[in-house]
Amino acid sequence: MIVVEGLRKQYRSGEQPVVDHVNLEVKQGEFTAIMGPSGSGKSTLLNLMGGLDLPDQGTVYVDGLPLHTLSEKRRTLMRRRKIGYIFQNYQLLSMLNVRENIAFPMSVDRCPKEEIQLRVQELVKELGLKGKEEAVPDELSGGQQQRVAIARALAMQPKVILADEPTGNLDRKRSQEVMEILLHLHRKERMTIVMVTHDLSVAGYAERILLYKDGRIESDIRQKEGDMPRVLEDFLAQLQT
Repeated sequence: MIVVEGLRKQYRSGEQPVVDHVNLEVKQGEFTAIMGPSGSGKSTLLNLMGGLDLPDQGTVYVDGLPLHTLSEKRRTLMRRRKIGYIFQNYQLLSMLNVRENIAFPMSVDRCPKEEIQLRVQELVKELGLKGKEEAVPDELSGGQQQRVAIARALAMQPKVILADEPTGNLDRKRSQEVMEILLHLHRKERMTIVMVTHDLSVAGYAERILLYKDGRIESDIRQKEGDMPRVLEDFLAQLQT
């Protein structure tokens, strides 16, 4: 589903690249967590994978399409139709209510009104937002806002979900609720999910963990449920020293 080849990104000359010749493949239906310290470049890598940022070198293929060689218009359409984004700070439009925020990607894509209404109703029910359709973001809790953000990310029925610290602004209970939603999407709908996090309890929901440090993938771990491989323990110990 996602292929990354020789990806490199450097913001300032003479400094360590935040993405340093990274190669990576993510299969269809895979739930992958990218875990590393703050400032390691993991969010930049995610933005490059989704076409929100452009690399200095390298290529990203999403569903077979070379993302960064597309024209800006085609890249925008491709992002809208194939990739759903979930951000730490939700990125909801403050002047729109829940229903309108969820519908926004479909409205921009000029989908038929009846199709939009049906899809919004389906997502409101699926994400537990019944009764909140007319509320604006400021009237919602953090957990509810993230549910709206997930619903919006799913509106166009994307091939891939990219989540950048999706529980970063939530308490443990709300974090667990959000992660259970993502786990359901992975297990029941075989959604391809790539998630950035620095939280081990959040990363533990993924079937694959990429340990990322200084612009590079240091380890690629396939974990069993409830199991923490020794290499992950060693990596966490390094971050604490």
